[in-house]
Amino acid sequence: MAQFSNTTYGSKFTNFAPTNTQQYGPQLASLLAGGLRATGPNGPTPTSGYYTTNPYSASVAPSNQVTSAQAPASGFDPSQGAQLPAGGPALSDLATDPILQQIQAAGVQAVQDARSAAMRNAENALIGYGSTTVPESIRSAYAADQADPILAALTDSATAQAAQANPDSTLMRLQGQNVQNEAHINQGDNAANLFYSSTRGNDLGNLANTYRSAQNDAAASLGGLLGGQEQNVLGAQAQAQANYLNALEGAWSRWMSAHPPGAGPPPPDGTSPSTPPPTAGGTPPGTAGPGGVVRSPFGILGSQGPQTIPNNPLAVLLGRY
Repeated sequence: MAQFSNTTYGSKFTNFAPTNTQQYGPQLASLLAGGLRATGPNGPTPTSGYYTTNPYSASVAPSNQVTSAQAPASGFDPSQGAQLPAGGPALSDLATDPILQQIQAAGVQAVQDARSAAMRNAENALIGYGSTTVPESIRSAYAADQADPILAALTDSATAQAAQANPDSTLMRLQGQNVQNEAHINQGDNAANLFYSSTRGNDLGNLANTYRSAQNDAAASLGGLLGGQEQNVLGAQAQAQANYLNALEGAWSRWMSAHPPGAGPPPPDGTSPSTPPPTAGGTPPGTAGPGGVVRSPFGILGSQGPQTIPNNPLAVLLGRY
């Protein structure tokens, strides 16, 4: 039995979690708080406009937000990998069960809706970030699946244009603030007759390092946002598969009730129809035992409703033991 899991991508996004001072040091913490400033012999230069914008808080004007996006079809089917106990119907025999069909179709639609929502949210995150050009470590997490909704957002030309044209994006704000910071350093060092000194060179070098750290931090924040959307899709898939397996048990029981052993036409050789082997209680699956109780590999079906029994193969898959 294939085991379904929503942890496929779980470890791919841990490297993108914002780390603030642990990764970039106290300079970045000061930067994020708006307190970074160059210093010289005559004291600190003005602090106005020094990275007062937190790169985590990318903004997208309502007029630029993506409100509808249709993710590529993934071909997801919650029945993939499902298996049934031996001695009963095949999966194809249950394909016409109307309740199972409804649950299966609802699962497919729920996953597709989650994929479209993930693509839409990813596009807005990229527009807020200011570019669809992201570090390879982020893009490669989605490159294996050409139908991945995050990859679709990363490769969408309209999203790239909107991101590039967003004047309030994280990257544009950081760039504008860096230009302003450099002007403050030049003004302060020039006033102190240090324009051609090593002091100004050190100030500019520190500013470049801090700017680069802020860009890395913004990319890390974006990676976390995209990873969260991917996890939402995986969660929808896991839920759809769980719902299908629950419905599969009911479809199996209905089929067994409609096809009790021995009720079909006799075999061509004239012998009696074969009877499935008895269960641990001595009653063959799908037949009535003492008190009119019907046993199945899924549970005991009687007037009190389903009651699980030990070593139930599908119930174990569903996590009941």
